Amino acid sequence: TKILPLQALDDDGYGDSYTVGNAIYYAADQGVDIISISLGTDFEDPYLREAVLYAQSKNILIVASAGNDGCDCMVYPANYPEVVAVGASDPSGAVASFSSFGANLDIVAPGEDMTSSYWSKNNQTSSYAGGIAGTSFSAPYVSGVLGLLRSHQPDASWDEITGILFEN
Repeated sequence: TKILPLQALDDDGYGDSYTVGNAIYYAADQGVDIISISLGTDFEDPYLREAVLYAQSKNILIVASAGNDGCDCMVYPANYPEVVAVGASDPSGAVASFSSFGANLDIVAPGEDMTSSYWSKNNQTSSYAGGIAGTSFSAPYVSGVLGLLRSHQPDASWDEITGILFEN
């Protein structure tokens, strides 16, 4: 597996649908198979929607975080029906209380009590934070599993591969 890391938001976490859409277009033009998005916006945006449809037209699967508001209020792009929308589960496997949900939610994956690398001005290379949570952790889990399934079934369509995951 090759990974193409892209930064759609700046170092202060600023960005918008335009910068995220640009990252999707760029990734699609690089020939990726899966785009994993661990962010979202409350508002539907035509440019972001076009970027998602562009990627889909190139047979690219997009997986995105559902949001962390604990309500029927999923964020975009996860709330687009073409996107695999991922909520968070807690350590027992139940849906985490903070995980957003809705009609377009496809699956949940680990997202609570996580440990992750953490950047700070004082330690730019080896800081870690524990006990953190969010659907931003869940989407990469699902992206990784889908990538593994695709590697075992390279001729299968994304619909077939996501169907295998959702059934199991």
